[in-house]
Amino acid sequence: MSPKNTVKAPEREIEKYATCETWIEAIVGGSPIPQFVIDRDHKVLFWSEALEKYSGIKSNEVMGTNRHWKAFYPKKRPTLPDLLIDGEEDRIPELYKGKYDRSQFIEGAYEAVDFFPHMKESGKWLYFTSSLIKDKSGSIIGAVETLGDITEIRKAEEELKKSEDRFRELFNSMKSGVAVYKAVEDGKYFEFVDLNRGAEIIENIDKNELIGKRVTKVFPGIKEFGLLQVFRTVWNTGTPQSHPVSQYKDKQIESWRENFVYRLPSGEIVAIYDDVTEIKKAEKALVESEKNTGISWRI
Repeated sequence: MSPKNTVKAPEREIEKYATCETWIEAIVGGSPIPQFVIDRDHKVLFWSEALEKYSGIKSNEVMGTNRHWKAFYPKKRPTLPDLLIDGEEDRIPELYKGKYDRSQFIEGAYEAVDFFPHMKESGKWLYFTSSLIKDKSGSIIGAVETLGDITEIRKAEEELKKSEDRFRELFNSMKSGVAVYKAVEDGKYFEFVDLNRGAEIIENIDKNELIGKRVTKVFPGIKEFGLLQVFRTVWNTGTPQSHPVSQYKDKQIESWRENFVYRLPSGEIVAIYDDVTEIKKAEKALVESEKNTGISWRI
């Protein structure tokens, strides 16, 4: 007995594939995802109920015909199963450019992702795979295509991309320096993962020269500065911590910095900092002026 809503191809077609009819019909008819099977003459043998719902095309409209393309495209063109049956794999890059890949599991099978705008009200993103069906002697008797709805996944990816773009724009527009680090050797060291434009300006360096380097190599005075211990504490506890205005010194740099450090859910830590050297110089000059003139300029 055939599964509910699965329509058989004309009897003369089924007879040619009698040895495969039962299992093909069971797989397609009982599947909760869209599927269809065509024979080696490109005629539809099976059209699942799920595909009916996604495409809006009833099985009795396509059974025994080569009009399966109507479920996916506005104009007639070969689908993946058609190309496999005809041995035209060399056309796949042309018709599915940037959308396909060879299956990692089945030799000769392919998988692809594409958007089908006329499926449902606002279109559907589908992940689909296609492979040949062969008899015991290895002769091609047809091909199957199985589709999965990944619309919600793609929407989530798009929203994440928008969020990342907004974050990146904010990240690079901040005047404060922002540096992202990852812990290595269980927090013994920290390596640069990213820097914003503000940090590049403060350090007068291209971030690509720092990515992947240990912070202790770039800033050898960081331990004495006290910031390295802040990194370790924040990384271990997850509790944000401020490092007050302090003077950083090594053989090449002497400046005043103020840092705020916190940990990301990924385990990376972020340091937001400002170079307040000019402010400290101005304060020192003011103090010297007061000493020399005996006049206090402070309110």
